[in-house]
Amino acid sequence: MMFKLQPAQITHMNNIMWLFREARKWHMEMNVSQWPLFELDRVLEDIDQGRLLVLMKDQHVVGGVTLTETDPLIWTDNTPAFYIHRLVVARYLKGQDIGSVIVDLVEQRAITSGKSVLRLDCWANNDRLKRYYERIGFRKIRDLAMGEAPSLPAHYRNSTTTLFERQCDEARTPRQSVSYAGTWGYASPFF
Repeated sequence: MMFKLQPAQITHMNNIMWLFREARKWHMEMNVSQWPLFELDRVLEDIDQGRLLVLMKDQHVVGGVTLTETDPLIWTDNTPAFYIHRLVVARYLKGQDIGSVIVDLVEQRAITSGKSVLRLDCWANNDRLKRYYERIGFRKIRDLAMGEAPSLPAHYRNSTTTLFERQCDEARTPRQSVSYAGTWGYASPFF
């Protein structure tokens, strides 16, 4: 099964917001404080600026990721990197390794854009997510205690986040296939 990572369009908005709501619901069920409810304006700005990418499979949005080339509130050096934010996969595809497909495709974009690393962060108390990132090739850089800076998004203030980095490797073959016997898109009311 082949996937395509492409810039999100306004026509993907309902699907993207559904993915975020489903992920947030799952976080709450797992008693994990990872994401707030994302504001529509913020998502629209990410689409408009070309930062939000969607993972497509058979014309269905099955995942998404927001990429930036800087993240100065958290990372203070000038390493050529892509910064991964809001990596999300349709919950009905859990366990299918779709997140690693997205990361591998982002890595290919990073390499062609002259970036040497991928970077991301998550809440320091989210052990499950930290183990996942390490499993797909990220290494922990450090924990960072966030302060009260007004420039930080509200959900980052007074939190501790763990910073991760993965070296880009041209020799790594992007995962493009997963085993999934279900029907793509059955769980979303927007397909």
